[in-house]
Amino acid sequence: MMAPPKAPPKLLPHQREGVDFLAGREAAAIFDDPGLGKTRQLIESIVGEISRGSIQAALIICPNTLKTTWGEEIEQYSTARYAIFGSGRKARRDTFRSLTAAFYVINYEAVIAEMPSLRALLRFKRIALVLDESHRIKTPGARITQAVHELRGEAARRYILTGTPVANKPEDLWSQIYFLDDGAALGGSFEDFRTKYCAPREIGRAHV
Repeated sequence: MMAPPKAPPKLLPHQREGVDFLAGREAAAIFDDPGLGKTRQLIESIVGEISRGSIQAALIICPNTLKTTWGEEIEQYSTARYAIFGSGRKARRDTFRSLTAAFYVINYEAVIAEMPSLRALLRFKRIALVLDESHRIKTPGARITQAVHELRGEAARRYILTGTPVANKPEDLWSQIYFLDDGAALGGSFEDFRTKYCAPREIGRAHV
């Protein structure tokens, strides 16, 4: 006889606060430091929203090295079905056949090649589009950034997760926030953002 699956550990107070924060929001960011359980919070939130009928699934875009980790944590913290996009076009095509999954996981590098299929998936179901390590789209002109921005309008909800939203300079933040709110907070274009928030300032000299 197989042992029943172990119940996941209880949410820590800060994780419960994060799950409550995400509940019902159409767009949100979790910028907790690494190791504080951003993935756990997101999984709990998505499962809750699916149970309430507000969405049907989540599409997770993450670095290639984290795809397996996402699968392991989904198994650890839920009983939800998931599909991970494998390497190569055929493997990714096979994943799209899992239309009953609650979580779909794909790496950033595969997004451009799979744009038509990803767009169709987002139109087929009410799906939350999630960017893990969202600083990967910090460069507005990068092809992957532009592809992700194209997808955002098809998503029922939009979430970003990263422990380093600003890795080097203020400009790193604009593209991530634009993904969430279409420019409402930081400006509708990168040029406007740089002019308003990142323009160099002259430093005065004190005369004695």
